[in-house]
Amino acid sequence: MSNKSTVKAIVPVFQVADVAAAVAYYKETFGFGNEWVMGDIYGSASRDGQTIHFGKAAENAPTKIYLMVDGVEALHDEIAPKGLEIVSPLQTHDYGMRDFYVRDAFGNVLGFGQEMG
Repeated sequence: MSNKSTVKAIVPVFQVADVAAAVAYYKETFGFGNEWVMGDIYGSASRDGQTIHFGKAAENAPTKIYLMVDGVEALHDEIAPKGLEIVSPLQTHDYGMRDFYVRDAFGNVLGFGQEMG
């Protein structure tokens, strides 16, 4: 056993009224896989080694997350035809990021960005 600790990942937990629906939505809309649902109280979905968890709540409690990606334009082209609300279109910023933001069916805002250095 090591005396040193390491943070291996930060996993957002979206609070949603319907966990199974959220997991299925992320599979269909964002191409997530490796999904699981524990009853109606908790679930998970992953893509490219990154995971989002979903916890049961009385109602959706939207939040905002930012995902660093490679191939932001390809991801935009994959997601755009799916009818999500575009919160901010694909654009390049003076500080060296190219990104876009969408709102999911549960009110969460997801930003997808790539460093353009």
